[in-house]
Amino acid sequence: MRHHRTRWMLALLFFATLPARGAVAGFPDVVDSSFTDANGDRTLQLSIVVSASASDAFAAFATADGWKTWAVPFAVGEPRVGAVMETAYWLDAKPGDRGNIRNQFIAWLPERLLPYVRAVAMFAPLALAVAAHAALPSPERVEFPSLAADATGTNVIVPALLFRPPRVATDGATALIVALHGCGGMFSARRGSEHALSDSFAQWTAQLLDDGYAVLWPDSFTPRGQREVCTIKTGERTINAATRRLDALGALRFATALSGIDAQRIAVVGWSHGGSTTLAAINGEDPRIAALLAGAGAPPFFRAAVAFYPGCASSLRAGAKWRPVTTTAIHIGGSDDWTPAAPCVELGEAMRAASQPLTVSVYPDAYHGFDAPSGRVTVRKDVPNGVNPGQGVTRGPNPPARALANDRVRAFLREQLAATATMLPPTPAPSAATSTQ
Repeated sequence: MRHHRTRWMLALLFFATLPARGAVAGFPDVVDSSFTDANGDRTLQLSIVVSASASDAFAAFATADGWKTWAVPFAVGEPRVGAVMETAYWLDAKPGDRGNIRNQFIAWLPERLLPYVRAVAMFAPLALAVAAHAALPSPERVEFPSLAADATGTNVIVPALLFRPPRVATDGATALIVALHGCGGMFSARRGSEHALSDSFAQWTAQLLDDGYAVLWPDSFTPRGQREVCTIKTGERTINAATRRLDALGALRFATALSGIDAQRIAVVGWSHGGSTTLAAINGEDPRIAALLAGAGAPPFFRAAVAFYPGCASSLRAGAKWRPVTTTAIHIGGSDDWTPAAPCVELGEAMRAASQPLTVSVYPDAYHGFDAPSGRVTVRKDVPNGVNPGQGVTRGPNPPARALANDRVRAFLREQLAATATMLPPTPAPSAATSTQ
């Protein structure tokens, strides 16, 4: 028993100390694509292509029997959101033993996407995300004119990725989500994957596609010569929520004209900087938006809006000059020190008093980016903004909060984008305008 346990531990420690370069010496089929973020955090990433079907690959990572065929002699658990797969490196292990490794499933899309987070481990906490090779279908690369103009007065042409669900709607028309990226852009930071969606956005896209929606990702940064704006002081940014709201409206006009898309069932979902953009894009008191809605041949407006950890201060300060023209849900972490929850809570209370269709859900002990599928909570010292400017901001996953927000957003979109739905306020959360986990 002791020899068996030691052998597994040595193998893990060996792989954990491999140098960061392309092929791994002695293991020609293993690719080392480890990378270091701008804030100094290093992600160890090793991969190998195995000839196997999606069902076999998922069985190997998602079932207890599968784990025992290649990784450990002891495994118990089942694949479902919130459940735990418990494994150990010795044969006489029992469920609940102190040294067991516990991986919590934070999403479950059979044979497409399987992210889980190491909850309690023998070594340092580790986050893993496993996906089938074809987790996302190949997107259509499209472009459309923003309502914003460049320095020459010409409408900015915004490139975008359009994903369509694998299943066609029974009525032939599909609801669509306009997805708005954060200040870091929408693309991955991994070497060699710079033109693919980030892990978090890829997972959300897979979930939305599985729920039957098409997803349109406009890239607001590339046509303006930026890859990210997180590290720029708010007052010095040339791309802000006011600018990007015009991209969102251009995306709406483009999406309503797409074949196979139900123009009456389009929602907007944004994260962080994109969440702030979402709030700016649905302001019925904004003259540009009012003009769009009143203009001849105006497209149907967004049926619903979701904003993840937006900056709510601007909307709150606007007072009577900010009013959501569509049903809106805000999701934010109670411990967020980048875009704090307090202004969003106050905004929610003001909207409730004014009988406006907006709810705010606050997730205790959750930071900015709490819905990330993997990683760990870190402090980004390179971000000059936040509650304590110059001291950095905290971001990272909170699996329970993520699972709850995922369920709430899916239910919200299902209700608001139903073929027979009308633009009415959403079903109230536990405490009306503001709810907590």
